[in-house]
Amino acid sequence: QLPAPPGHYSQCVLLELHRSAGGVEIEHVATRLVAHHDAIRSRFDRRPDGWHARIVPVASTPASTAVVDLSRLPVATHAPAIEACGASLQRALSPGDGPMIRMALFLRGSQLAPRLLIALHHLVTDALSWAILLEDLDSLLSSRANGTSVGLPSKTASYQQWARSLTEHVRAGGSQDEFEFWLR
Repeated sequence: QLPAPPGHYSQCVLLELHRSAGGVEIEHVATRLVAHHDAIRSRFDRRPDGWHARIVPVASTPASTAVVDLSRLPVATHAPAIEACGASLQRALSPGDGPMIRMALFLRGSQLAPRLLIALHHLVTDALSWAILLEDLDSLLSSRANGTSVGLPSKTASYQQWARSLTEHVRAGGSQDEFEFWLR
């Protein structure tokens, strides 16, 4: 059982971008990531019989990005401002209604590289998922910077396909030898 607020169970990463990026680029990249990764469009509802998950359509899942201009603030105040914004992004994550991802681009002036903060709800990410997501993020940012169009790697089985396949496997008697271990 998740204590309130369930939206705050998240993971964040703060990246220093080695290329200039603006709000339009980050919005485009976020939109492509949301469209490509089904898990980011997951929603989780608690019902009397337990938790239910669903994947919402791309069209009903706008990218959730913000641009924060820190360039006029003293550099010593950047870290606390980023931390406060990160906490706000985490609080805005919602397993039931979305979004499950939020991004904020921090512009720090012409002498300092911009930073990108990404918050993802823990229900849709883990260490392996971060590696995949960050690789796709890098590809998309690079293509935007170079003025080229990049295709993301082909999708493998969607989460829904994987869950159906796993259910069929178990119903057909697969994994019987593992039940005792998992039911301990």
